Order: sequence, then structure tokens, then C-alpha cells
Amino acid sequence: MSVLHTEGICSSEAYDVYLEAYPVKCGLDCTEYKEEHFDTFEKNCKEMVSRQSYTPYQMEFTMLMDFSKNNLDGIMDMEQKHSRRGSYYEPIEAKEEAVEPAFTTMDRDFCSEDAELRAYAKPNNCSLSWVTMIVNAGERALAMIGGSEKLSAAFVKKCYAEGDACNGLGMADIAEELKKIGLVTEREANRVLEEGGNLCSIPQSKRFTFKVLKAEGPNRGGLMNLIGEGNPVLTLLSIDLNR
Repeated sequence: MSVLHTEGICSSEAYDVYLEAYPVKCGLDCTEYKEEHFDTFEKNCKEMVSRQSYTPYQMEFTMLMDFSKNNLDGIMDMEQKHSRRGSYYEPIEAKEEAVEPAFTTMDRDFCSEDAELRAYAKPNNCSLSWVTMIVNAGERALAMIGGSEKLSAAFVKKCYAEGDACNGLGMADIAEELKKIGLVTEREANRVLEEGGNLCSIPQSKRFTFKVLKAEGPNRGGLMNLIGEGNPVLTLLSIDLNR
């Protein structure tokens, strides 16, 4: 909408023409809108006209002509905001409002016996932290009721992920799989592998299944954030042993 160098360009009548050019602002009835925004339009218009004599281009009315500086500052606020959600946030229905498990200290070495997990300690494009997270959470649930069995990371890697295990698994899927597939002991998994069997065919009677009460942590999905707290994987799942 080009500015014409005529008297009344910033008048109430000119504003009527302007609003007709932008019907999205107020439609057919602009009385209330005009009362609220005309002063801003007039102020911006006069400022624009005052600059016209020394600008090297033809100035124009725009969609923002009746926006105040405060309006524009609010729209163009580029300051980073933190929503207190992890980078891989996905909604999940919590079964409990709050869970306060009796945390214990557990030492666990995954890397000595697993070449893929050893490689994960170096820069690479394979994400397997979801595997160790599940196993650690399961072992914690067992420890809370006096158990001391080590659970199989190989079973999780083989039987939870469809396709490439390096692609990881979402928290909602993990919660469902813990209930449906469960976990098996490292001892049982090694026995099956030694006999040339299929880990995923281990009978249900040999598995532990779990109920997920609250599948979240300080930054669900952002495991690296937890390393600063000295506990990179163990706080992400609060689970109870079903059987």
C-alpha cells in the first residue's frame, strides 16, 4: 500500500482505507478496533512521513502500521526460553503423581563384555544409553525388594528395538515394553546364547516384568544433563516389580 504525498495521509479517513486493505484486522465492523489503534497508526504514520524526504526508497503502509513499539517488542522477543522439558520430550501418562524410590548405590560395568557398548564410549552415531537405562532401572527395582540379580543388556538390545538398536527407543515405548516383554537375568541370557538359542524366545516364566509408575527424569531423553549430577541413567525410570 504505497504512501502518497498528500494532505490527510495520517488522518482518520486514511486509516479507514488502510483497514479496508487489511480486512483480517477487524472485518467489516472496525469501530472498536479503530478506537483502540488509531492513535498508534497516526503516530507511526507521521514518523514515517517525516523520514520520507531523506529515505532512498518509497515508504509504504504495512500490516504492522498500527502496532505499537511494545507490541512489536513482544512479537520479536528472540530471548531463549527454557520450558523445563527435555530435548526429546514426549507426553506420557503418569500412573502416580510422585514417586520417591529408596535409592541405593550400585556399581555396574556394561562395557567389559560388550563390544558395541565399549564403542559407545567413543564418538559415534549409535545411541545405546536407552539399553543401560532400562537395565539399571530394572536392577534398582529388584534391589529395592532385596534382589541382587544382574539383568541382561543383550536381551534388551535384541528384543526391545525393532530394526537398528542404535536408533534408540522412546520413553512411552520403553514403559510399554517393560510391562509386556520384561527383563531376564544375565545368567539366563548367557545360558540361552551358549546353547545357540534365541534370546527373544525365553519363556515368560523366566522373565521379570515391571510396571512403570512415572517415566521421567530431570530432563527426559537428555541423558547428558544428568551426568553432572553423577547419575546419568539411574533416575529416569521409577518402576515396581510385578513378578
